[in-house]
Amino acid sequence: PEEIEYAITNKNIVIAGKRYPLQEVSRFWITERWGHTLLVFETPLRFPGRLELVLVGIDKEQVKQRLEEKVPYEEEAPGFADKAAGWLSKRLSLDERG
Repeated sequence: PEEIEYAITNKNIVIAGKRYPLQEVSRFWITERWGHTLLVFETPLRFPGRLELVLVGIDKEQVKQRLEEKVPYEEEAPGFADKAAGWLSKRLSLDERG
């Protein structure tokens, strides 16, 4: 996937110029997938139901602490898609060509 810019303000999540109001986010959690730390937001919207941001060079505990002031933090039990992604990531390397 291509790299995009995103920002989290006290009112919005901004991804590639599109704004998602924090008041429309029902919860968030932090997970690990494919060797990266992901910040996941769940929305009640039909699309997108989730926003996933890769945290690179950012202290996840500091992000969690600041976001908890605006949005409920919850540990997410892995669903089918998460389990399938985890299974695939253990068996396939995105860096391998062949």
